[in-house]
Amino acid sequence: MKYLLFGVTIFLLNACSKEDFTSYSATLQNKTMHSILILPYKSGVVLSADTIKLTANSEFQIANGVQWGIVTVPGFSSKYAGGPNDSMVVIFDGLYKVSHYANTPSQLSNKYYLFGSTRNILNPYSYSFETMRINKHHQKNNHVYEFTEQDYLYSQ
Repeated sequence: MKYLLFGVTIFLLNACSKEDFTSYSATLQNKTMHSILILPYKSGVVLSADTIKLTANSEFQIANGVQWGIVTVPGFSSKYAGGPNDSMVVIFDGLYKVSHYANTPSQLSNKYYLFGSTRNILNPYSYSFETMRINKHHQKNNHVYEFTEQDYLYSQ
């Protein structure tokens, strides 16, 4: 009987323990004096609801969520990112385009960043990353991608 009571006590204590989780956010910041239009391709199509517009010196949050466990490395899920064969096209001032590829396609656009580039929007390591322990069970991760004048110059 005492083993049963001990077992039930252990079970109840474990059932009441909190789960570890990580909250995350990802933000795009336009640090240029140019307008930026971002077209996320998903299965070869851009949905109007997914189109991102950044005016000069503005920002836009592309991800905000929670995942189980304590995560201390860059990474997030975003409704703006498609599958592995998709891409994002960044257009500066309605004139200059740069493609950001998840996987390298058979035909490349004139200006592009492959996934391994630290300028590729789809690569979580392209973002400034800050992680902070909120408490024993909660980690908070912030990702920030900054468009700079150098990005604009590259697009020309």
